[in-house]
This record gives sequence, C-alpha cells and structure tokens, in this order.
Amino acid sequence: MPIRKRIDVVALLLASVLPDLEGLYYTPAAYAACGADAACAAAYPSHYFLHSLFGTMAIIAPVTVGLIWALKKYGLIKKADYKIAYLSAVLGGLLHMIADVTYHTGADALYLLWPLPTQYSFAFSGSELAWSALAGAGLFAFILLESGKTRKASK
Repeated sequence: MPIRKRIDVVALLLASVLPDLEGLYYTPAAYAACGADAACAAAYPSHYFLHSLFGTMAIIAPVTVGLIWALKKYGLIKKADYKIAYLSAVLGGLLHMIADVTYHTGADALYLLWPLPTQYSFAFSGSELAWSALAGAGLFAFILLESGKTRKASK
C-alpha cells in the first residue's frame, strides 16, 4: 500500500491510544469523589495535558517514537523511519483529540490549547450515535477485509 511509505501505522495506532492513559491517572480521584456512581466517575474531568496540542507534540509523539525504537530493537518490527513515526504519532494524537472533542462535554471537555484554561467541546446532538456507527462500520470493514484474506489463503 502506498500509504505505508508516508504513514507509520504502528505509530499512528499507538499515539491514538496513549492520550487515554491520562484517564488512568485520574481514575482513583474520580472514584474517591464519586464513590460507586459510575456515571459521575465517567464524567469526572480527565482530559488535560495529553489531550492538548502541546501534549501531543511534546509527550505523545516522542513516547511513541521511543516505543517504535524499542519494538525495532527487540525485533518486533523490521524497519523504522523515526521522522515518519513522529509525524504519524502527531496525526494519531490529533485524530484522538478530534474524536474526543466531539464526544466529551461539560467538566470533561478538552483543554486543547493547554496551558490556557479554556475547555473546548464540539459535541453535537447524536455525536455518541455517530461515533458508535463509525466504530461499527470500521469493525464491519475489518471483518470483510480479513475474511477476504482468509478466503485467498485457503485457495
């Protein structure tokens, strides 16, 4: 695929997941403040530094490049272009922020321009349904692609 020359898919995927590690940091505080109320804990603010443009470029992308280096060192991937990995990681972090800024509202909105104290949320009516439909379509496409590979391999 020509896109593999311009995008490191492993870096993109790693960077699109890494910002949510920030939520793990705030989980104990959320449960301490909310007790057994899961809805309250889910709405507890947890999108700060790693969900910002600065956090993506200063933390997420370098950590991702470090993980790519480690994967290459231990032979789990064959080759790595660290410049492409960094840019792919920035893209992955930005895609994560686009998804979150259209999903989270209220106290859990994102500080996109951290350290500025302004929170951003572009959630719209039906955004939960839209993201669920997109995830379902992606899962369906993945199943179709994988079943095609399986059929080709069995011939």
